[in-house]
Amino acid sequence: MKIFNLALFSFVILGFGWSCPAQTTANPTATESGHRILDEKDVGKKVTVFGVAKNAKLGAIVLVERQPVYLKDKNEWDASILNQTIQVTGTVRSFALPQAAQKNGEWSAGAGQTVKVFRLEDFTWELHSESAPSNQLKRLISPVELQSLKDAKEAKSYRLASMTYSPMVMPDFYDSKFGKLAQGKNLSATELESIRAMLLKDRNLRTEPLKDCSFNPGVGVDLSSFGLLFCFSCKEWALKAGEKMIYAPFEAGEREWLVKLAKRVFPEDAEIARLSN
Repeated sequence: MKIFNLALFSFVILGFGWSCPAQTTANPTATESGHRILDEKDVGKKVTVFGVAKNAKLGAIVLVERQPVYLKDKNEWDASILNQTIQVTGTVRSFALPQAAQKNGEWSAGAGQTVKVFRLEDFTWELHSESAPSNQLKRLISPVELQSLKDAKEAKSYRLASMTYSPMVMPDFYDSKFGKLAQGKNLSATELESIRAMLLKDRNLRTEPLKDCSFNPGVGVDLSSFGLLFCFSCKEWALKAGEKMIYAPFEAGEREWLVKLAKRVFPEDAEIARLSN
């Protein structure tokens, strides 16, 4: 197999949007796992790989060492999963991409040469233990609560007070007059993992809301014994764990995908429909 320059290889895989040729076929065998990169002998096998969730022009990938492994029919990772360590199990296929060439300082596809890349089909994925939970979260909630959060199998959405009206929703929101107004659709398994990753990742957590913004959530999620609230005006979320409230600002890209989530679980809600991404 011809060896390509690593920088050139990365540019080809992550920078262009060519379509994929027909896949190779083989019968899956027993699952194999490891942090190793894939090669031709893995094609047709069911494997588990560990790497970092990244987005590329051709879709979502898991970056194993420095090798991008594509995931069939997955366009992108949510912001909460992006750059997290994950493990993915699926059947290995391979396809070829045109090699990029540089001429007069500009990149272009061509030269008739290709580079082989790999894709996982019929895959499942989950956060790898190396990426969660953060030490800060472990200091704020008990080991029992943390385990409950990691084990949660279902997440239910609900609507809170109008986001255009501004009542101060207190930590006892479950019992207040500004409590749950309507039940929304349940979160999908992928959305649940995205929410869990957002909560577990290393980030700035506080026990008080922002002082310059009235925390006024319009959408919440029941996650095991936790209540998770989203305030799109303050651009932060709050986690109710027992009697504690834990606050965190939205990080890059999180508000966009949370708005998309809110619109999916409340498709007929006019106020949510007006939220901008």
